[in-house]
Amino acid sequence: MNTVIITTITDEFEANNNVDMVFSNETIDAPPPLNLESYPEDNTLILTWGSPQLTGNYELQFYEIFKKTNPESMFESIATGITELTWTDQIVEPGLIYYYAVSAVYSDGSVSENSNTIIGQIYNVNTNSVGFHTAVTNVGTLGDPNSPSTGRPSFEYPPFSGNNYLYDGGFWLGSLVSGEPAVTTYFYSPDHEWLPCPDGGWGRPEKEFFILNEDNPIIETCFDDLDANDDSEHQPLGVRVITNYELVPPILDEESGVFNTASWGKISYSIINLGLNGDLSQLYAGLWLDFDVSSWDMTSPHIDDLVDYDENLKLSYMYDGDYADSDENDSGEFGLSDSYVGIALLNSPSNIVASHTWWNWEDDPGTDLERWQFMTASHPNMEGYQYYPNPLEMGYPVFDYRILQTTGPFDLAGNDTLKIEYLMLFGNDEETIRQNVLTAREYFGYNNYLAGDVNFDGDVDILDIVAIVSFIMGYETPTEQQMNPADFNSDGTVDILDIVAIVTLILDVDQTLERSITEANLIKSIDNFSIQSDGNIAGFELNISGDCEINKDSIPPGWTLYQNNNKVILFNLEGYSLSDEHLFSFTGNMRIESAHVVDWLGNGIYITEIEVPNSFRLNPVYPNPFNPVTTIDYALPNDTDVKIFVYNLLGRQVVQLVDQFQHAGYYSIKWDAGNIASGTYFIKMDAGNYVKTQKAIILK
Repeated sequence: MNTVIITTITDEFEANNNVDMVFSNETIDAPPPLNLESYPEDNTLILTWGSPQLTGNYELQFYEIFKKTNPESMFESIATGITELTWTDQIVEPGLIYYYAVSAVYSDGSVSENSNTIIGQIYNVNTNSVGFHTAVTNVGTLGDPNSPSTGRPSFEYPPFSGNNYLYDGGFWLGSLVSGEPAVTTYFYSPDHEWLPCPDGGWGRPEKEFFILNEDNPIIETCFDDLDANDDSEHQPLGVRVITNYELVPPILDEESGVFNTASWGKISYSIINLGLNGDLSQLYAGLWLDFDVSSWDMTSPHIDDLVDYDENLKLSYMYDGDYADSDENDSGEFGLSDSYVGIALLNSPSNIVASHTWWNWEDDPGTDLERWQFMTASHPNMEGYQYYPNPLEMGYPVFDYRILQTTGPFDLAGNDTLKIEYLMLFGNDEETIRQNVLTAREYFGYNNYLAGDVNFDGDVDILDIVAIVSFIMGYETPTEQQMNPADFNSDGTVDILDIVAIVTLILDVDQTLERSITEANLIKSIDNFSIQSDGNIAGFELNISGDCEINKDSIPPGWTLYQNNNKVILFNLEGYSLSDEHLFSFTGNMRIESAHVVDWLGNGIYITEIEVPNSFRLNPVYPNPFNPVTTIDYALPNDTDVKIFVYNLLGRQVVQLVDQFQHAGYYSIKWDAGNIASGTYFIKMDAGNYVKTQKAIILK
């Protein structure tokens, strides 16, 4: 059925836009109606507003409604004498944009300015078409394996198409009980371990099906593991699970004006430990699903499915094995298959996927131990993988695969509750199903993320730092989802500040002991850079030019350096700081075009000019007198040939310290006079037209 939906956008017009309203009386500063809003109902638009804030002797008489279709034209009065705070426009057409305003008319004849302006547009869409339909039960199962005969949808996509993508599936919960794994499941068996809740208004019927569709977009069921089952290897876990299923109506894209069908929904599992076995430890929860998204193999009774996993999106999905290699689409279990279908972890206490795995029907796990091994990524078939690769990558053929995604481990004390949420998703291709994860997360309000957790493993650690380094250096391009946690300080840029902030978090740096930087200078010599600062420096991000290579062995102890073409970053993983120290040495011709210098407090300053001397200078040696080593500092305002020699009192040359062409900058050399006798000596510097001599005394 085609139903008209009217959407409105509130837009405050500037005062000078009010002049296009034509009233019978001159507009004066009479109080206007407040907060004009609109609501859709069938094919009409309902306007509502608030009473004016009356002042003075104004006595409200009635309201007048104005309307136009061209934003540049003048408003026309379409209703007057309105005494209520609402009015319905029944003359609207699909595809047109309408502008509404309301004025107040007072008993003395004065007329207010218009209210805010409402923009309304009408679209024709099929509102009875949510993204997909499926059956659910009160025993923890999804879908209906007997769908062809019962007519119940089993992940039917699109709705009413007869294309069902799920043969069977259900909720798994595993824990250690008395040190042994116990897994309560639904797994093809009519004697399922989960049973309908006995109280709380749910009653205790047998397995009961409910249909999740546009008529029932939200369904709640309850099941538990309180009674012994002959097919179970373990005593009941003593838990109750309350499940909420939610589908989503079509969503309006306000930019395009198109309603998009939301091909996804949400499952929420609230797990209550009723205390039958005390506290439950090492608890894992997950969904097992036997999707059939491709044709029957004519040579054997198997289905050609393929499986994949997106670690960043926590998305386990399946698709047609033939579809991967050709344009040919197969008929699925119960209909045409040209889609991708899967689940994605939306939220859990640890917010990590403990295991993504798959197996074919020949390897169905028949014991608690085998199921536990799959849930915990410890099954021998998983070959050490936590997230099992695509079958083709493992050298396996297309087949009739099942998937299992779990989250955990958790510890659940008696009478405590934990909540786990999954997304159910479709997509016409790989890109679409992945985008649907992001859209669904936003829709359900789960754009939350752990700042710094770039790899989404639930922890902020060195692995996340390595990932951010890769982004900064251009080794990898972050996904849209990775950008938010990578921008740790939420300044809109992923840079050295984010690295230092994460290091500060990991090391628990005592920021009260740190000095912030307000000034910093980079000082260049012929083959090295030094830093001078008034604070404690924690990291650098440098943009460089020239054909050069940094000597990584020259950086200060505890520091890490990465260089990639014109980008260099340095940071400390041990909590050490720099202030007035050597930074690094290099070979070749290097120029630092800019530098971002940051401290442990999250402050950063930019250096765009490297300090060079404004004059030639030979500083007094230090120490002086000395035995046997002294330091000689000098400065060059420009590139030139430099000679520095040492002479004795007789004017004879004792040693040659420098004799080469050098670039402008600050220099420091050491003179080791261990093999020279005590006495007075003269150090002479000759650089271009600059000549200077100074005295040095050796005492042994």
